[in-house]
Amino acid sequence: MLYLVYKFQPTAYARANSGEFWRWMQDREHWFYDGLEMVLKTEWYVRTIGIDVHAVEHIVTF
Repeated sequence: MLYLVYKFQPTAYARANSGEFWRWMQDREHWFYDGLEMVLKTEWYVRTIGIDVHAVEHIVTF
């Protein structure tokens, strides 16, 4: 099993337009992993560290 973790730090625009941001992330995931049968699972987590400090973790299991 191989786990790949991406960390994104959303810009102020992305935080202000979260629906648009998540649509972009979903489109990106579909484009990036389309046809890769080895991908078993993907997960998304939002980590809030402070008032205005956020990280989005994208975990991919191969």
